Amino acid sequence: MGKPKLAMKKIENKDARHVAFSKRRQGLIKKAYEISTLCDVDVALIVFSSSGTLYTFSGRNRVEDVLTRFVDLPVKEQGPSIAIHNKQDLLATLANLKNEELQANNITNSEELITEEVSKCQDRLETMRRYLSFFNKDQPINSHLLDERRNCINEMIWRVRERKVNL
Repeated sequence: MGKPKLAMKKIENKDARHVAFSKRRQGLIKKAYEISTLCDVDVALIVFSSSGTLYTFSGRNRVEDVLTRFVDLPVKEQGPSIAIHNKQDLLATLANLKNEELQANNITNSEELITEEVSKCQDRLETMRRYLSFFNKDQPINSHLLDERRNCINEMIWRVRERKVNL
């Protein structure tokens, strides 16, 4: 006995809907990859989740190249339900999407660099504490100096967060 057929209606439970979307998205991408590889065809897949997250797949060529090829077709060959009359708007939107992707990658790289810088500063502070403890074996570490270092690190963390917000 096989699986029962699912009724084609919206899944009401938000978590179940998200799980179903994730699994079906992966299956759809797998099928697009298979048809692209087995049949040696150009495939472009664009999916927006209900939260607005963009997922794309392209086989041999980039999504932009496949869409540009589609837009260059005469309207009669584009199909009855998908006629794109304004090529300039579509190309401008594709360019904006590409710029947004580049900016997102730059922000991710900046966050990683900032995190590394904070980690290095924290390591330096720990090293300075150890050096101080060598010189002051009989005395506890100077709390004033530790407070200055702590304030310096907190200020650096604040600057990193401000920089991250501005990016």
